[in-house]
Amino acid sequence: DDGFVRSGRRCVPLARCGCSHRGRYYEAGEEFYTDPDCGERCVCRPGGEVECRPAGCAAGEECEVRGGVRGCHPTACGRCQVLGAASYSTFDGHPLHFAGTCTYTLAAVEAEGPEEAPAPFAVELEKESGQEGPRVRFGV
Repeated sequence: DDGFVRSGRRCVPLARCGCSHRGRYYEAGEEFYTDPDCGERCVCRPGGEVECRPAGCAAGEECEVRGGVRGCHPTACGRCQVLGAASYSTFDGHPLHFAGTCTYTLAAVEAEGPEEAPAPFAVELEKESGQEGPRVRFGV
């Protein structure tokens, strides 16, 4: 149609057209690394402008291609832990301390697509002030 251009797999108004960067096309809003060591991360802005910034992988991550996309990926599996009534450890190893009456989601996975998608699940922690320990609830 008039005023529209093909951007990836769909037609979009010219103002929302993607970017061409170093011989590759990226859709508007798409983020990508430009080098094999993930030292620069770019984003395609609407209208074809590419904005890049210095980047890098954090400790415990490595730059590699997974699922056809280059990015920083963990080198080992993480572990989320309930260490006591008000002490927790996140998947990336950071300690958290909080108390109160609430339900917290410790971990959850949602299916993104039919190809090799993990089974969806959720682990929630139910905690009431004054209780000796939390109650953990698993759901699918």
